[in-house]
Amino acid sequence: MTTRDVASLLRCAPSTVLKYVSEGKLPRPVRVGRLTRWRRDNLLAFLEARWGVVSDVRERQTPRAKLEPTVVSRPRKPKLELPAYVNHVRARGKDYFYYHPRRGTDGASRALRLPGTPQDPEFWKEYRRLHGEGAPAGQARTIGALIEAYLKSPEFERLAPKTREAYSSRLTKVGKVWGECLAAEIRSADVLKLRDDLAVDQSAPNETVASLSAMFSWSIPREWRDTNPCKGVPRIAKGDAFAPWPDDKIELLKAHAPQPIYWAAMVALYTGQRRGDVLRMMWSDIDQQGLILVRQGKTGKRLWLPLHSRLREILAEIPRNSTHILTSGRGRPWKEFGFSTAWQRTLGQQDLAAIREAGLVFHGLRKSAAVKLAEAGCTDAEIAAITGQTRQMVEHYTKGVDQKRLAVEAMRKWESRGGSE
Repeated sequence: MTTRDVASLLRCAPSTVLKYVSEGKLPRPVRVGRLTRWRRDNLLAFLEARWGVVSDVRERQTPRAKLEPTVVSRPRKPKLELPAYVNHVRARGKDYFYYHPRRGTDGASRALRLPGTPQDPEFWKEYRRLHGEGAPAGQARTIGALIEAYLKSPEFERLAPKTREAYSSRLTKVGKVWGECLAAEIRSADVLKLRDDLAVDQSAPNETVASLSAMFSWSIPREWRDTNPCKGVPRIAKGDAFAPWPDDKIELLKAHAPQPIYWAAMVALYTGQRRGDVLRMMWSDIDQQGLILVRQGKTGKRLWLPLHSRLREILAEIPRNSTHILTSGRGRPWKEFGFSTAWQRTLGQQDLAAIREAGLVFHGLRKSAAVKLAEAGCTDAEIAAITGQTRQMVEHYTKGVDQKRLAVEAMRKWESRGGSE
């Protein structure tokens, strides 16, 4: 029998016959010279034994009669009962299963591949972790297991890429210290000691505690523990980590920095945005009304910002040799790592030592924008409309300005009242 004869017998395509052979559902054919054929008796016997098909072909066959193949329907697979948020995809003859909460909605997270099929223990083990059911029964609920479950959760997947990278790095370090500790036995004193140990090594103690706090908050409704031990653990005071830039330092940068670096700093200052958002700005984001569309990578917010008059002058100086507004000296769009390297190289110049010694950083330009808006008399809501920050963060950024303004107003009232010494 040829491949077409077998396909006609099974009522399927010839390619399906070859697939069945590769999967072991049909016997392999024999080669007769350059031809590939199946022995009819062997094939029908195989179908009867494997698929439960009984054929009366041999009973009806005569020496001169043309053999009429018996129609054999393809075996039907039972319908799979899938758990919540699991999507089944069949491609190239194979079944794939993905954990994809809220698929097809705006709040959908990234689809995550599940191992095996619902008949495999590994499938359910991974599903329980992604679905937030914690560790399976019998598995120790350690910090290591909690970290693993949290890093695979949909809540973690919805974080910004940079936040996921930072959380994963810090929690992995914590896992090396606390990995075998039971999650329910961690206390605030343990977190405080970890924070102090990290402070000695200058390993981002405040940021690590923040990452732990997010994980422990996630674990409470999933019954890993009852409380968040990071609550009440104070941050280590670092002073003003993102000091605003004084005007003389901005002029110093203008005088000695390469133009592409200075232009990037000014776009950050006059839009009040983060470095990554500034580097992604494109000429097409500017509309005819003089507004620029900003898509914040960290928060996902879309902001329309009016262009400051000084920013319009700077944009007029920038050559349009790319779709992106900011480019390197070669006219190519900046990548964050490349810009960070160029920025550090620029501040390493002797002429810019005053900026370096003052501890000024690129993110301080964002704070400078908030401070200048506050000094101009803008409300917290107006400042938040520009920077995209929360009202609490705006208040934190501008508290020095508010104190200064209130002190001047208080002294003015005192002097206007008059009176003896």
